[in-house]
Amino acid sequence: MTNSDEGMFATLMLEMAEAVSQETSPFKIEIYFKHLQDMSYEDVERAFQNIIRTRVTATFPKVAEIRQAVHGDPQDKALIAWEQLINSIRCVGGYRSIMFDDPAITAIIEREGGWEKVCNMTSEEIKWFGKDFLKMYPSYARRGELPVKKLVGICEAHNEIQGIKGYKIEPTMVGNVEKIKALKENNDA
Repeated sequence: MTNSDEGMFATLMLEMAEAVSQETSPFKIEIYFKHLQDMSYEDVERAFQNIIRTRVTATFPKVAEIRQAVHGDPQDKALIAWEQLINSIRCVGGYRSIMFDDPAITAIIEREGGWEKVCNMTSEEIKWFGKDFLKMYPSYARRGELPVKKLVGICEAHNEIQGIKGYKIEPTMVGNVEKIKALKENNDA
């Protein structure tokens, strides 16, 4: 949100206060705006509408609850990330280099030994890795400082070992390609 959204945001806060039969204050509005400002107004508005429609308690939602309404439940996100990883293993495989739009996936793969190693796991190893992945993902996802990185595949690693230069293999980008490019650009700067 930008400073120009502050008036509309105040209206959202007043609507929420009315919906849950609670009072609000200019100071409370300022605090919530400050801690939600990194998200788009549209996302915050959708989160407020969803909370108003589904809220069963007459308390004002905390900032963290509103953020969760925007970003989703951490365990749901972990399941989606796991599905994305499994589909990438099946469709892309270990020979190609890859970049995920979700840096938490990349960090967990690196922790496990890299893209090639994860792609070469047996079905039994994948089963246990999946359980670990679902436990670790929420922690990694909360860390905002994780960079977007390329995970090197077998072909690119082989070319580097052999000293083959000039044959550039672009990584397969999984997820939002524009987000990957933007995050990569920010990390390279």
